[in-house]
Amino acid sequence: MCLLATLCLCCLGTWAQKPYPKDILPDETSQEVKFKGTAPTISEFATAFFTSDEDDAWPEVWGDAYNAWQRHLKGKPQTKGSKLVVDTSNGFMRWDLNYLEAYEDMGDDASDLRADLQMCFWNCADGKHKLFAVALNSQYNRIYQNGQYDGIQFFIYDNDLHTMTRVNEEEVGAYIERKYEDDEMPALGYSLPRQGKNIIVHIHHPKRRTTKQLVWDGMRFKLN
Repeated sequence: MCLLATLCLCCLGTWAQKPYPKDILPDETSQEVKFKGTAPTISEFATAFFTSDEDDAWPEVWGDAYNAWQRHLKGKPQTKGSKLVVDTSNGFMRWDLNYLEAYEDMGDDASDLRADLQMCFWNCADGKHKLFAVALNSQYNRIYQNGQYDGIQFFIYDNDLHTMTRVNEEEVGAYIERKYEDDEMPALGYSLPRQGKNIIVHIHHPKRRTTKQLVWDGMRFKLN
């Protein structure tokens, strides 16, 4: 039994140390991350993300998020209905938008519509990379909605090249399989960690709600 347990631990350690495949690492689409000091902070990751579009043509809710970030960089207060928190020590950022407060023309009878954008990053076990995550969530009457722009994105940052490259969820073990229920696809909402290392996934089915956890092992996630 002791030998079996040791072998299991060794296998887990090997998976955690398994390098990223070369074909998902920096290429011509990689984005430079400019920073001061020895390593980028969450602010510098966020700035790199928001400058990835050369025309700054961020659509709809992304445009609101981009404007909120620009106000933050310029030291200006946020507009009505917009709230931004930057936690440098924990490598975390969160922006919240209350549409009813931000857009008065929605009227008093409009339903409760909110959006939140979260960003954070992890140091990888290989000492060569960081994993940067961006999650955008929309809620209608406190129920998650998966619209055109909602979901999670991941980027692998190269410590030597100072570039980040977008990768899909499968490549970092964060893919969540969904199946139709009552002719509806469950909606996903993501809570990135301000403290700790794991991602909480909120799954809103048509008639019930569940949660799952993406557990970070140093290089990838495992669904729990």
